[in-house]
Amino acid sequence: MPTFLIAPDWTIEILSPDQSQTKVTKNILYCLKYETQMGWLIDPEEQSVFVHLPHQAATFTINQKRNYQCQNLLKILV
Repeated sequence: MPTFLIAPDWTIEILSPDQSQTKVTKNILYCLKYETQMGWLIDPEEQSVFVHLPHQAATFTINQKRNYQCQNLLKILV
């Protein structure tokens, strides 16, 4: 049972140095389970974004060298 009444369209988690990446990823996967359309895990230290989409095992890593992929993924939210 979700802890929110309406699922967010998009969830963003920013990893801080004292957080577990596994725990933060679980938060994103929980939202995706309840109809969130996209989840981002931003890792400032690695300068990367892990994009999670519902019903897909794969994640995409976007960094400064490949930020063009981000625009295509955002079309999901429109």
